[in-house]
Amino acid sequence: MNNIMTIVRYQVKEGFRDEFINSWSNNRGMDLKSNFQKLVEVGELEFVAVTELNNIDTVLEKEATGVTWLDTVEHMLVIDKNGSRTDACSGIVLESYENPSVFRSGHDDL
Repeated sequence: MNNIMTIVRYQVKEGFRDEFINSWSNNRGMDLKSNFQKLVEVGELEFVAVTELNNIDTVLEKEATGVTWLDTVEHMLVIDKNGSRTDACSGIVLESYENPSVFRSGHDDL
């Protein structure tokens, strides 16, 4: 069975960068069913969270936890013209490569 990747983009309001990162970091244990979760800063006050999960059932379970956390950080986020707090997508992993000489499991500090 192929794993599922979820990608969520956040645009953070000026002055909330560090608070947002800390909130995300403090809640990384919110989903112990994730294979991994990474927060990537892709632009000024713009972040992308990438999560890998084993199956669609786990994705659906994670959604409720994620929305609950999102409610706690909504005041930090730019709301788009359609009223959305995030831009998200997910899909099935078709190909994957982990370099065995550098791949590690566990959680690294941000």
